[in-house]
Amino acid sequence: MESYSDEELLERYRHEDQSAFSTVVSRHGNLVLHTAQRITRSRELAQEVTQSVFALLAHRIRKRPSFSPPSLAAWLHRAATYTALRAYRKEMTYRKKLANLPPAHTGKSDTGQVREELDAALLRLREKD
Repeated sequence: MESYSDEELLERYRHEDQSAFSTVVSRHGNLVLHTAQRITRSRELAQEVTQSVFALLAHRIRKRPSFSPPSLAAWLHRAATYTALRAYRKEMTYRKKLANLPPAHTGKSDTGQVREELDAALLRLREKD
């Protein structure tokens, strides 16, 4: 499959050849991953972006049979850039919201604190008391 051009691989995928799509992913996966990682600064988020970009590509090929970008690598780079920027902005918005939340509840209720104080006071009692 490696000897096929990107256009030929896309055409083969249109005709249900899953290995053709696997070849596209192996051929261009690092480009997409590294583009996403440069933007998101997160390997995990970049991996999610990479999956999204290739899912988008598969969807486009299936939905629009005439879909054939002049340069698949350029299309993937642009899709990775836009997808990574959206993911990065969403992540930063989420982090800002987390930072603005009131301090986390420690899990100790007022009753729990009273119990701790009571236990400490009981430990201070003399044996005969």
